[in-house]
Amino acid sequence: MLHKPRILIVSPGVEDSGSRGLGRVTVSLIDSLKDLGFDAFLLTGALIPDPRKRVRIQLQRKYLGYYLNDGLSFISSKTRLRQKVILIIKDSLLLVMNRPTLVINEDILSNQSEPVVIRRFANLKGYVNLTFFYQSCKKFPISIRSIIIRRVAKSIGADIIITASPFAIRNNKLNKDLKIIQYIHDLMPLNILETPIDSGIWFANEMIEAVESADLVISSSKNAKNKLQQIMPRINTKVVYLSCELGDLEKVKNSEIIVGDSVSIRGDYMLFMSALEKRKNVVRLIKAYQLIANNTKIKLVIAGSKGYGWDEIEACLQTLDKKTRKKIIIAGYVDENEKMQLIARASMIIHPAIDEGLGIPVIEGMLARLPVVATRLESLYEFIDESSVVLIDDPYNVFEISDKIKYALKHLSKLNDMANKNYDQVFNIFSKDSFEARLKQAFEIVKLK
Repeated sequence: MLHKPRILIVSPGVEDSGSRGLGRVTVSLIDSLKDLGFDAFLLTGALIPDPRKRVRIQLQRKYLGYYLNDGLSFISSKTRLRQKVILIIKDSLLLVMNRPTLVINEDILSNQSEPVVIRRFANLKGYVNLTFFYQSCKKFPISIRSIIIRRVAKSIGADIIITASPFAIRNNKLNKDLKIIQYIHDLMPLNILETPIDSGIWFANEMIEAVESADLVISSSKNAKNKLQQIMPRINTKVVYLSCELGDLEKVKNSEIIVGDSVSIRGDYMLFMSALEKRKNVVRLIKAYQLIANNTKIKLVIAGSKGYGWDEIEACLQTLDKKTRKKIIIAGYVDENEKMQLIARASMIIHPAIDEGLGIPVIEGMLARLPVVATRLESLYEFIDESSVVLIDDPYNVFEISDKIKYALKHLSKLNDMANKNYDQVFNIFSKDSFEARLKQAFEIVKLK
């Protein structure tokens, strides 16, 4: 039997269930690596019980399911400090013996009643697990982290390590044939003020170290590539657009949707779907909708996990009159199945972000053939026809956002026609086939080095 090349995916974002962009990178890789002839393993930090227990497989299924669905919220709520220390020591000893916890995917995917999030990882060969690994990495020097990751890669016979975000891994003479590919999704923490200062500093240090040590750097857009090369001109970066296919939306279209924390949604609505952060401009979106709320039946659905600046969003919601507040639905974090239902039923997509590396919500709206209102950003011009999107010139101007929403609502039929005409253009860029072709070229570049 021929040896399948193996890839270790390193994705800190897997622990942030609301990290839509990084989550898309991870899932795109997982979905395509098997098609390209690789056995792919994901490095996780789940709370997995002692493998000597007789119910090992059932517990692995249960705990990995919670971990992949809830991330850090599940881990933090289920463990005490003493238990954490014991588990870290246990995993460290297993790693020293070159036997990290290995969970083969067939073990946990056999039961089709498992949550949809598990099925999203179906094309993985398995998981290499070091409990609390990503949390601990924030306290490790990069040199220590690199030794651990390379040892994990060696334990499964990996040929390539590929990251789903900047995550520095230094070269090592002991396994110099191991190739490292760094996937840079965007440079948001460096670009705008609407992100925490400390995260920007950490991101900058991480990114510089990551790309300098990599055998190849991939970006998910020309916009990200250009910004990276402005900072580090010597870095050669290949653009690999993500796979953003939505599937058959008609199959999930229902008259009523129940998402997130049992939030029921009926009637017509415009949809904002992204992390609820300051840089996504949610407060101004709410204020813009407030200006038209009394003159429209269409609701505003806001879906996403709470992030930096949520307190300002919450404060803004509390200032609304009861009638307007009733028409704004905060759905919270939604999983992939719920997201599909929301898109299938939406009348239009609204995305007035301050800045974006790529703009996945806009792409998904266009792939759903929906009218889209979005900020005029450099990244969007890689894939849109200007006639197909209602563009906001100044995302800081509440009145302009409101006017563009009113325009879109007035011309929904015309915008639907334009969305249909431009569907093929967007699909050809963000199809799974296109992603796999570009990814294959990237791997060939690495082999030639």
